[in-house]
Amino acid sequence: MRHKLGLALIIMTLLLAGCGAASFIEDQYALVDIVTDAQGEESRVYRAPDSTIAAVVAEIDSQLPAEQISEEIDGKVVMIYEDRIIQVMEDVSGTGDTLIEVSTEEFVENNYGTNFFLIYGLASLADDFFDIKKKKQGSYLYSGYINNGRYIKNAGGTGSIRFGSPGTDGIRGGGPGTGK
Repeated sequence: MRHKLGLALIIMTLLLAGCGAASFIEDQYALVDIVTDAQGEESRVYRAPDSTIAAVVAEIDSQLPAEQISEEIDGKVVMIYEDRIIQVMEDVSGTGDTLIEVSTEEFVENNYGTNFFLIYGLASLADDFFDIKKKKQGSYLYSGYINNGRYIKNAGGTGSIRFGSPGTDGIRGGGPGTGK
């Protein structure tokens, strides 16, 4: 009986620790967008107001230690984990904010290719975790929420939900098929 109780406590602690790690970013930063791919997998984008990339990377890594962290290249750092990647990047809106994109394992496998990880020196580890070498090269591959100075709002055939500016509770944009 004692062993079963002890085992149950260990399992509960591990489960709660995992939940805490997964929710750290959700609790610390404001959700600003959700990018959804054709398979329904999501990559969530958060905002760190008035923060530098280095400060945000250090804060995240102190709570969620990454397997490997890239150098900053073109205003972006990639943190790789066994079950997700986190990109920390300058917001192109000129606000001085930093954006944090958290992509699940399934989202990475569906949408990223080897070239993205080669740029950041993470290709070998990414292939170990996500089997990205099987991804067809040459077709459209997602490389993050910000690319070439623009927000990339889809990872294939579906759009994203862009939440309003900080301090508002509206959702911006009308989705596919709406607009001018």
